[in-house]
Amino acid sequence: MKPLFSAILLMTTCVPATGCEENDAATAVSLNGKWTLQSLTLDGKKRPIDSSVAATLELKAGRALGDGGCNSFSGRVKTSKPNKIQFHELGWTEMACDDPALEKLDADYSKLLSRVTKFSKTSKQLVLADKAGKNQAVFVPYAPPKPLPLEGTNWTLETFETVSGKGDSATVTAIPVLENAPITLVIQSKRASGSTGCNQYQTQAKIEQKTMTFGPMITTRKACRPDVMDQEQRFTTAFGDISQFEILGDRLKLSNAEKTLTLHFVGKPADPEK
Repeated sequence: MKPLFSAILLMTTCVPATGCEENDAATAVSLNGKWTLQSLTLDGKKRPIDSSVAATLELKAGRALGDGGCNSFSGRVKTSKPNKIQFHELGWTEMACDDPALEKLDADYSKLLSRVTKFSKTSKQLVLADKAGKNQAVFVPYAPPKPLPLEGTNWTLETFETVSGKGDSATVTAIPVLENAPITLVIQSKRASGSTGCNQYQTQAKIEQKTMTFGPMITTRKACRPDVMDQEQRFTTAFGDISQFEILGDRLKLSNAEKTLTLHFVGKPADPEK
């Protein structure tokens, strides 16, 4: 069985480049935001990224997270003057990619981030590069798609994310859902239902603006493989702690009050004929 979480420790140095801010505080603030990968140059080969591919990078309050086209990653980032950037403990999920091209993009994106030592930024572009500037990733500001409706959408869980510790000592762990045991969620008429990966469930849902809580969960009593049952227990326990939600395009995040636990879902519009 493949490991569920891998960590890459990126200890980097940096050399000056144009377009950088003049102090640490300004640098850290200026990079906060979400970006879409537009092109990637690795080992002398430039690769344009199709606009339909969800390859992203988000920098926020010392954290780095995003998608590589198939898998997602999260970790920590530190910036300093004039244009230094350091990634720490970037952990990638290890979901199987049906498309070999997306699997290669995941690998190349991860490798590129391991070589990054500097950045340059304008209002329209962010560039991460190695010391010589021969390996680089070019990003444009992220334009979120129209959010899917919370109710009626078919949501499928992708990862369980937990955060332990605080500040620079915080550790982010992402555990992907088992491939052959999908966990689903549909919210309709103040009720939530779906699959735990083994059993069917239903419960009441109370929704007010950005807050959401669930009542006691009623499930069927089917027995499954031990790893599937462990995943079911992880989901049902997490589900009971949820208190808030956020939708960004086709992504739904359900979190506890402290945001130390987040369930990451991807959504598809419900079939109108069903």
